[in-house]
Amino acid sequence: YYAVVLHIGTPPRPFSLIVDTGSSVTAIVCAGCDRCGRHANARFDPESSHTFARVPCSEAPQCTSCQKHTCSYSVSYQEGSSYSGFLGRDLL
Repeated sequence: YYAVVLHIGTPPRPFSLIVDTGSSVTAIVCAGCDRCGRHANARFDPESSHTFARVPCSEAPQCTSCQKHTCSYSVSYQEGSSYSGFLGRDLL
């Protein structure tokens, strides 16, 4: 696999990311996740980034549901793993 380090948010914080060419959504672990396993980086805290914004349902075709006007989604892989969350925008 291929991996990159992205600096996300304002102020920018580094996050390791496995490049998955089969996915349309890039996911990072967020603060408050209680079943997210162990990761190399600290969890991203949307509240600590001055440039973070949740994506409204009306702006995201990949929404699988809408909660409080925010697009949420879930992804499942054939080998049995999965993840879910909400869509957000920030600076990279």
